[in-house]
Amino acid sequence: MTKINEDITYYDEHNNPRQGYYLHEYIKSNIDRFAVKRIKHKLDNIFVITGLEGSGKTTLSSAIANYLDPTFPGKLLEDGTPRRSCDRIVFTLKQIMEAIDKSKPGQSIQIDEAIITLGSQDASNEFQKLMIKKFTTIRKKRLNIFLLIPNFFLLRKPIAVFRSFALFNTHLSQGYRRGTGSCYSYDTKQKLYFIGVKDHSMRHVRADFHFNFTNTHGFFYNIYEYDQKKENAIKVLSETAEGAGTKIQQRLVNVKKQRDKLIFIFYSQLRERYLKSNQGGKYTSAKFANDLFRLYKIHYSPQAMNVSLKSGREQFGLAKRSDYQFESKKEM
Repeated sequence: MTKINEDITYYDEHNNPRQGYYLHEYIKSNIDRFAVKRIKHKLDNIFVITGLEGSGKTTLSSAIANYLDPTFPGKLLEDGTPRRSCDRIVFTLKQIMEAIDKSKPGQSIQIDEAIITLGSQDASNEFQKLMIKKFTTIRKKRLNIFLLIPNFFLLRKPIAVFRSFALFNTHLSQGYRRGTGSCYSYDTKQKLYFIGVKDHSMRHVRADFHFNFTNTHGFFYNIYEYDQKKENAIKVLSETAEGAGTKIQQRLVNVKKQRDKLIFIFYSQLRERYLKSNQGGKYTSAKFANDLFRLYKIHYSPQAMNVSLKSGREQFGLAKRSDYQFESKKEM
């Protein structure tokens, strides 16, 4: 681990003084060799930080962002500490737009995962479309963008494969220990996306290196301001998602109705085939579930099957079970 800014006294979340902070030597050396030089040559840096909730994405991102841009994440607070306001830690589309437009060349912006994980699917798509549109501005200003997201494969190909510079994946060792992660370079990240996107697994491609990182929570900004800003953003995103959710819910109801009609058609055809081959007998929903899986690889429990059959029967106007006879394809 390499110590950064030894001459600066930071304060942790409990206001205990700390001289400087640490970055893993591999992270620092690669930032110096590539990211810093890219900014000098009028290029941008888009970093993807992934990991489970609470795995340290914000902590790692803030440390690297501050190393690249000492003014991150905003104006210096008047509290006698190096802490700054959370101007360039953003959560909503509006905040992202403002941060990109108002930022100065070479500054860092941290985009929180809330816009993707807590917003509606439409909001997530709008965010990624916005990022693609803003790439020209981001490059012109030579910005360092830190995109926090729980799963790398939630990103669209233009961002995940081509425009992002590197990928840092944070881990929860033993399910609860923070402070470790793995890094994927530009080429390795591309390979990972194309191979792992099928099952959303990061195990198919070996990382370029593994690293440790220390807890810098509270070093660079006021954590209460951060929590309040995030809480307000989550409220806005939740309300937006709720409105969109009503439309989505109606679409889901329609899809389920179509599914139930299709299930009922399958049942009627397979039942007719069963009765002809067995010269009578009872074709139960359990037998139908087995046939459905054997023939079409569709898994359905007998309990759920009864619900779908009832719904499908009602949609075709067949009120009784005795009305299950269905016209064959030739007769239709």
